[in-house]
Amino acid sequence: MLIKQTIIILVFGIGMILPKAPTTENNTNTGSNYSKTEAIEMVKRHNDYRSEVGVEDVEWSNEIAKAAQKWANNLANTRCNLKHSKSRKYGENLFMGSRDSYSPTYITDSWGSEKSKWRGGKVTMENYARAGHYTQMIWHSTTEIGCGKAICADGSIIVCCNYNPKGNMIGQKPTGK
Repeated sequence: MLIKQTIIILVFGIGMILPKAPTTENNTNTGSNYSKTEAIEMVKRHNDYRSEVGVEDVEWSNEIAKAAQKWANNLANTRCNLKHSKSRKYGENLFMGSRDSYSPTYITDSWGSEKSKWRGGKVTMENYARAGHYTQMIWHSTTEIGCGKAICADGSIIVCCNYNPKGNMIGQKPTGK
């Protein structure tokens, strides 16, 4: 009996001095399925593109990420097709890939690749169709982003990033200059 009590005390004592494992909530409290590390990477890469054109940095918003996650989930659960939400509250970029793992840098760079199609000036229907993802990322008045990701039944991924305030206003310049 004394040995059993000693073992219990030792186990209890060791549990008290070992650090507690971090909770999932503390590691992923981003408002979406993105981890904090992924959210930081997404913001950093957006800000890299923004600094190239001289506009202010954006920050991550958990509230905006919740809305993006809700739409990503909806898309993943309804035939996994890319379709913009009908919400006019935020700007929106969508991404879809055939496997379940794409880094935030890869996704942001896929939108940023439209930079080569942007010739500057005001947004028109023509240049919006060619470079709208890029111009949304660099929109001068946008201060917050939030993104969500969901896995489709076939294993592909859908990513939705929302932007506040939204950009791509026809007749306006993305950089405000």
